[in-house]
Amino acid sequence: MAKFIIVDVDRLMKHPGEKDSFLQLAEYCRLQNKKGTNPHFLIVNNPDFEYVACLHVPEYKGQEVTRFLQTVLGFQSLEQFKKNTEVYECLNNGKRSYQVLIQKIQGKDKFIQNTYSVKKKNFEIAISRKDVKWELLDCKGSNMEEFFDVIDW
Repeated sequence: MAKFIIVDVDRLMKHPGEKDSFLQLAEYCRLQNKKGTNPHFLIVNNPDFEYVACLHVPEYKGQEVTRFLQTVLGFQSLEQFKKNTEVYECLNNGKRSYQVLIQKIQGKDKFIQNTYSVKKKNFEIAISRKDVKWELLDCKGSNMEEFFDVIDW
């Protein structure tokens, strides 16, 4: 078993006090991972989930996110997208998929990167290290492929 904590970076930059909360969360994950009983993956979407959602779509090439969600995915507004309870089905339908997302983000520099191992035979997951690269705070991306790598057995 593993825990995945998914955070949007835009909150770090827009809301006072969020950076301190993020640092506390990162330290909590580090301590839990040091125990070795239940790995805590810190997954960071930069700037936010809406951007990462667009990366599921082959046609997305960096367009403005809200307009893309409206014109290509057919949502009337960003709020309607955020309230959609079937977002997974919407993003993994036809040519849209998490594999498209992974292809777009894999191998790119990440704000957060977990070094981990998965032993499928024994169902063991361990995180040996978590790197935070503050110099990449302004760079778009995500380490969401770690989530899919672990759950996609």
